[in-house]
Amino acid sequence: MAAMTVTAPAGASAGQLVRLLAPLGYVATLVGLIASFVSPFLPLFLSRVLHAGPVRISLFLFLMPLAAVVVATVVGRVSDRPGARPRVLLVGALAGIAGYLLFAVFRNYWAALAVALSLVAVAGSLLPQVFAFSRGLLDRASPARAAAGINALRAVFSLSWVAGPPLAAYLIGAVDFAGLYLVAAAMHLAILPVLLWFGGRGGAPRTATHATPAPAAAPPRRGRLVRISAAFVLMQCAASLGVMSLSLFVSEDLRGDVGDAGLVLGICAAVEIPLMLLFGALATRWSLRRLVLVGGVLGVGYFLAMAATTGLWQVAVAQLLNACFIATVGGLGISYFQDLMPGLLGRATTMFTNSQRISAMLAGLVFGAVQLLGYRSAYLLGAVLCAAGLALLAADRPLPADLNGA
Repeated sequence: MAAMTVTAPAGASAGQLVRLLAPLGYVATLVGLIASFVSPFLPLFLSRVLHAGPVRISLFLFLMPLAAVVVATVVGRVSDRPGARPRVLLVGALAGIAGYLLFAVFRNYWAALAVALSLVAVAGSLLPQVFAFSRGLLDRASPARAAAGINALRAVFSLSWVAGPPLAAYLIGAVDFAGLYLVAAAMHLAILPVLLWFGGRGGAPRTATHATPAPAAAPPRRGRLVRISAAFVLMQCAASLGVMSLSLFVSEDLRGDVGDAGLVLGICAAVEIPLMLLFGALATRWSLRRLVLVGGVLGVGYFLAMAATTGLWQVAVAQLLNACFIATVGGLGISYFQDLMPGLLGRATTMFTNSQRISAMLAGLVFGAVQLLGYRSAYLLGAVLCAAGLALLAADRPLPADLNGA
């Protein structure tokens, strides 16, 4: 399916839009469940099953997202070729089936690392490509509501993370890691019929309107894309650092327990999902840039509030600010990048998801300093990182040369 922009107004009815979003939501849910099954328990798998020590675990956890960034970048460029994206999605799903079947049987560290850096990395490209594919379909069916549709899918993806980790923990207890990875392979298999259904129609669902596509605009200059990516990396690094530090901050600084930290995270997740839908609806009236800037301001407020908290109830209340921050920067950020490069949806969506992966890697490095300075410092550092990213984004102004490409 070639990415395109439409010049006609939105034509799909609400019912048609729901029928379009339903299969896309099904795919987004399964992709989210796969991620929520695998990511939280990967260190445990490496330690208990592969008997890896701290150095090898760190090496695995660093190289795996690095490979995902490299592979997703290549796949994003390939997917923007005319008609390539449905095939790219199929390859990603097939790689996931093969990769997790091998994870289920391999008990050698180096063999598992080879699979992680190849097949699993290719499967990881499913996440950005699903959102790129979805944006292309939404642009054809209802361009005015495309950002709202993407944010709804992002909310569904987040919802899968609410159910995924507890279900994965149950599977590990019942059938061990072999069963967990077999289920992950089966979920990749369950995605295939929908991908084949869309691919058989050239990526165009029956509900899509057949508006005349406009010529794709050239992407902004590389320097502008680097500045915007850096802004999102900084803001999302702050978010990752805050999550990494929360349980230790609650238990050691505020004298709570792990259950309290879990409750706080649950509150944030519960509030985050309806807020994603709300901000997605607001995106039909306000510019994405304005909404993301507002979210960045609320993010700085969240980190400052957390740095000043003295009780668990204050931490719980502050999660409203955190949920707004995540819903805008993490939710609307996908559409923000897609709007920058409407003719290169695969590359744009990959750029956003890579910013998330890089921010998580950087947060892991910063967390080492936090352990030395104290966990409250994580939120002071988070405020600085978020403010720096916000400043970069606020200073961004497209120049005439940006509109003509590099």
